[in-house]
Amino acid sequence: MSTFENTKPRNPRAAAVTLPNALLLAHAEAGGLKGVVVLITGGASGLGKNTALRFAQYGAKVAIVDRTQPGLDAVAKEARAVGGDVFPIKADVTNWEDQLAAFQAAEKHYGSISVVVANAGITDVEMFYDDASEDVAVPKRPNLATIDVNIKGVVYTIRLALHFLRKGDLSRPRTIVTLGSISSFMPVGKQVYYSISKAAVLGLHRAIALDALTNGDAFQGGGLRTLLIAPFFVRTPLITELVAAGKLDHVKTFATPDDVSAAILHAAASPKHEVFKERAEARVRHGAAYCIIDSQGSLVLPMESLSNSLLRAHPEFGEKLAATMLQQQPASKI
Repeated sequence: MSTFENTKPRNPRAAAVTLPNALLLAHAEAGGLKGVVVLITGGASGLGKNTALRFAQYGAKVAIVDRTQPGLDAVAKEARAVGGDVFPIKADVTNWEDQLAAFQAAEKHYGSISVVVANAGITDVEMFYDDASEDVAVPKRPNLATIDVNIKGVVYTIRLALHFLRKGDLSRPRTIVTLGSISSFMPVGKQVYYSISKAAVLGLHRAIALDALTNGDAFQGGGLRTLLIAPFFVRTPLITELVAAGKLDHVKTFATPDDVSAAILHAAASPKHEVFKERAEARVRHGAAYCIIDSQGSLVLPMESLSNSLLRAHPEFGEKLAATMLQQQPASKI
């Protein structure tokens, strides 16, 4: 079977399923994370902190990476107070040498890494071009900090994850969980750089997922999965500040950090082909995305439904492209 046949959309709408938070946590509750070594970038605050503490709560060994030492130490202390095991590592995710050293430190401290959560990210709330603040003669240079952290930092994390997970414990599920956003699928007003970055993260996720199908040997015969988490607005400390400042008055619905970390824990803990008894048709496989808007659970979209909307809107073009790709793509190895 060809690569394109493996990933070509069939009936994406029918394949999607909503999983409530209680179900998302069932495998962790059953001990599925006990002893699993997890590395989380951006683990000193917000979603990263919440996720690290929940992993630790369920018995995982958690390395958290961040550039803020006081925040790192505070999370580690909070985890230890309830019997959790968290190892803080200071690093700048936009610096390759820093991230490499962080992965090496985590492996040295805990042993083989089984799960990597590419969580580090920042946001922006400003107009891409504002006549009132622009000099008529000389345009203002864009601030690309969001691009650096959310794209370059994530590329570094996933590149390192592929290296360290491939040589890890083959008896455990090995998973890369990447934090995207609903902005990965549709832009959000006043967040141009953020929307750009999260669209890029979706593209990276899809490319890596496809690479696993065409290069099965490198992915240990399919034993390594990559999954995407795509929340809408989440009430993290940063978002709470923006709400208080009146910068998000247009947003009426929020998820909580617990909603998002439940999806992350499920992505990390669930068996490769888990079938949910309550929803017999739902199987969370390699390449899927968990979409979170509120506290009602996660809408899980299979890899097939993440293909370009152009192909769905214009099936005649999609069929022509499919025929072309069938002639060029190598056969799937897994």
